[in-house]
Amino acid sequence: ASSSTTEQASSSQATAQTTTADGKSVIRVGIGSDPASFGPFEAGGNGKNATFRTIYEPLAEYQGVGGECKAVVAKSWEKVGDMTYHLTIWDNVYDTAGNHFTADDVVFVCNSMKETGNFVDFRYMDTCTKIDDYTVELVMNSDIIGQFEKLLQATRCVTKAAYEASSDQMATTPVGTTAYVLTDYISGSEYAFEKADSYWQSEDNFTDYQYANVDRIEYYYIPEDSQLAIALESNTVHMLNDLSYPESQRPGEGGANADGFTVFENLQNLSQVLFFQCSDNSPCSNEKLRQAILYAIDFQGLVDGAANGQATVCSTFGGNMFSDYDPAWEENSYYTYDVEKAKTLLAESGFDTATPLRIVLNGNAIRKSIAQIMQGYLAQIGITVEINSYEDSLFNTYKSDETAYDILLDNCGGSDYLMTIWRGKFDAKAYSTGGTLYGGYDDELQSLMEACEKDNSKANMDAFQDCLYSHAYAVGLFNAQMYTVCRDSVKSISMDGKQFPCVASCTYSWN
Repeated sequence: ASSSTTEQASSSQATAQTTTADGKSVIRVGIGSDPASFGPFEAGGNGKNATFRTIYEPLAEYQGVGGECKAVVAKSWEKVGDMTYHLTIWDNVYDTAGNHFTADDVVFVCNSMKETGNFVDFRYMDTCTKIDDYTVELVMNSDIIGQFEKLLQATRCVTKAAYEASSDQMATTPVGTTAYVLTDYISGSEYAFEKADSYWQSEDNFTDYQYANVDRIEYYYIPEDSQLAIALESNTVHMLNDLSYPESQRPGEGGANADGFTVFENLQNLSQVLFFQCSDNSPCSNEKLRQAILYAIDFQGLVDGAANGQATVCSTFGGNMFSDYDPAWEENSYYTYDVEKAKTLLAESGFDTATPLRIVLNGNAIRKSIAQIMQGYLAQIGITVEINSYEDSLFNTYKSDETAYDILLDNCGGSDYLMTIWRGKFDAKAYSTGGTLYGGYDDELQSLMEACEKDNSKANMDAFQDCLYSHAYAVGLFNAQMYTVCRDSVKSISMDGKQFPCVASCTYSWN
């Protein structure tokens, strides 16, 4: 993925130690979530997202957010029916224990991932069966655009022989097909990988993430943000990912702009979003009230106040980095800041301003700031706001409770298409209640959603966007900039489709 880079001059005093005692190149990465276990068929999480690509390869993967899905362990695939695919893998794939990865292993991996129930994408796979030693047939139960590729991206390729030889289902003894092996496992603390003697693929056929540019990769789990920054300052780690703008300015006596540090900047695929509760349980079931609220909010003001100005205002529900995003939406904004129009719509709505509106969010600092700024904007038109912040487990319960909120602040993101984000939040078929996250059901919106699932053409995407925004069911607020701060031995950052650094494929000063 491309990134803009702010590079600072280095000094010999600040340059990080990037070799081990025996002369191997090493990169040390601070992570704020613990992978805990490397079992390939366990549910994900940020700790696993940050580390698993070092040991496990997928059948195919997106080359950055919204990028092309390229074959990795797979060599090619062909759609042979409405929901049937034939997939061929390379015939020379071996894991680091020397086991040959064949079609039998593809079947083993796909069926294992489906059986666990831990992987949403495998709910869309009916069967995976062997055709010959290097070809399988995958039958899907849905023809949603991009779903087959998402399934390939989700796979963690292991051989059945290595998995069954593991005494702990690879929790601490993972064996994958990458160029690395796990050499140090200190639970809840440190995980280190070293480059293996050989790798099955030739460089001529590499995707963006198959390079092995460092001999040793060490991940340090440090749960506190402040301690992560201190670890970078003290040279305990060389790389920290997904920092906010203020955090990115902290390391070193002169901030990240000090000698010896480099800041890499990317627009987050994680979008800050707002949902209204549109059921009869909330005053926000009134469309004019919803519209009044949106006209009362200066979205750029949210960026300036909650993200230090380091963000891009959304022109849709989601980000602008996807291939099915329409730049024309930027020229046709639905809700521009207009206090007088907001007051007029509020009066037309008949809403009793003596009733406070409840904003619900989790403890995320940026969303707390958004809520507080919104509280001030809505006070200008006479609406009182009550802010209720909950820890994640309660928040996840309340956001599906139609009686718990009037306005919900959350985030959402994706790797492939904008349509995928929309489907995850607005497709009523995905909710057991028959409604949607915004608490209502709109036949027209559902029909337009289903059209996008089958064909995310400009016409279909425009129609859904217009219906969603004109009725003010939900809106995107902004995508913040994210910062990866590194010692200046790191020359470029390779970011995967989930915006985690693919550490082995970054480039370093020893290359």
